[in-house]
Amino acid sequence: MPTLTIQVGQCGNQLGSSILSSLASPSVPSPSSLTPTSLSSSASIPVPPPPSQFFRQTQRGTNVARAVLVDTEPKVVERCLNPLDPSAANFRYSQNNSCIIGAGGAANNWARGYSSPESVLTSTMEKVQSELEKSDYTPAVHILHSCAGGTGSGLGCALTREYNDEHGSKALIFNTIITPFETGEVIVQDYNAALTLSSLNDFSDGVLCIENEVASRACKKLLKIEHPGVKDLNGLIGDSVASIIGDSYTDLQSFNNAANAMQMDDILRHMVPNSYYKMMSLRMVPMMPERSVEFTRDTWESGVVKRLKQMHRCGTSLECDINWRKEEDVGASISNFLVLRGDGGLPRMGDEKRTGILDLERRRRATDNSTAALPTPPPNSKTPPKAASAKKLPPTSDVWSVDCSSFSSPNTNYVDWNNDPFKVTRSHVNFKRYEKMGGLLTNSDSCLKLLERVDNAKVKFDARAYVHQYEAYGVGVDEFEAAFLNLDETRARYRNLSK
Repeated sequence: MPTLTIQVGQCGNQLGSSILSSLASPSVPSPSSLTPTSLSSSASIPVPPPPSQFFRQTQRGTNVARAVLVDTEPKVVERCLNPLDPSAANFRYSQNNSCIIGAGGAANNWARGYSSPESVLTSTMEKVQSELEKSDYTPAVHILHSCAGGTGSGLGCALTREYNDEHGSKALIFNTIITPFETGEVIVQDYNAALTLSSLNDFSDGVLCIENEVASRACKKLLKIEHPGVKDLNGLIGDSVASIIGDSYTDLQSFNNAANAMQMDDILRHMVPNSYYKMMSLRMVPMMPERSVEFTRDTWESGVVKRLKQMHRCGTSLECDINWRKEEDVGASISNFLVLRGDGGLPRMGDEKRTGILDLERRRRATDNSTAALPTPPPNSKTPPKAASAKKLPPTSDVWSVDCSSFSSPNTNYVDWNNDPFKVTRSHVNFKRYEKMGGLLTNSDSCLKLLERVDNAKVKFDARAYVHQYEAYGVGVDEFEAAFLNLDETRARYRNLSK
């Protein structure tokens, strides 16, 4: 089933482009998913097409994103529509699906973006409706925007509300938001963040919160980028989100039949079993510099899964912050969704430095049941040659047999009212440059760290700092107090999970 992507504001459009680019990047099946017949054939190793959930194909075979681009300024949208190197792009956006509304941005004012004229929302929803009509049924929408600026935060929330009003009974809404650095971005970012989280609490079905602070640390500590820029941050976040929402399957038969891939609405239903708890966080393993990938080999249970489990146990977002002394979960979880991808180090398409294809052929020959080839006897030899013994390669772990019980109850501290707290899906297809990787989506009390930052907004509000800027667009003292109350109740609910 299709998922519609709505990219709002500069942050949302840049991030959406990064996520869709990750989803559309050529990936290849890992060795254990290929049969001896396909290995021995002269045909090239099959490359799965971009997931139809997020792309549709034209009659000419071009992959077009199921996406609508919205901003108050044209520059970022035009870059998405017209990339500098079109030949390097694995997909394109529909030129008819962009909506430039007004000029000059929203001045970092959530209220200005949220109170956009009715004509703005109407024209945007017409673009959304046009894309929806290209498929029979769209069970989920993915809305991407910032949490700190004016256009992304305010207009993103307004469009979420509008979509909920028009399609909420037929489709689920998944918001991915980028929270600001704790200091140094926008003086009113705490106001914008509080108003955004409160609004999404009312109108979204699930909110994935990604912190710029964490992404920046990951770039510096794990990717070894000394001074990460916006492109670096979006690339890392795009890979992390794509690793979760891309096609994955509950069993091998579904994978082989390319049927019943996990959909966005499936993820939301599992992750948010109770509408009072909507906030999610994301972890991915491994993260490393491109130059290190070629020389790295990983394992499943003692590598990828173990590190993700310990990150979850410690409540940390990055594997460089793991405390291996922790033996019990620091908090309580409502639900976890684990995705494992890859299996055996197949080279990336076009990468001639890796020797995975040769390893595949050797594996096929080593495990073939036919009689091994006899060596050529020396001239005039009367001794019959002995059959050459085929050297079997060490058994490799199979992604479908990986033991993930460490995430199941009672090994993980789950609330007692959720009867289905853990789900794992898998895919033989390697994710971009990694031979083995895992992504973990979590709904737990780890979101409390973010919710505590609402107190910064309260300090400003008590002094009535900058409130007049919001009052000019219809968001006054009453609206602020209602937002703070909403988030205080959410914070209290998550705190009570551990009691």
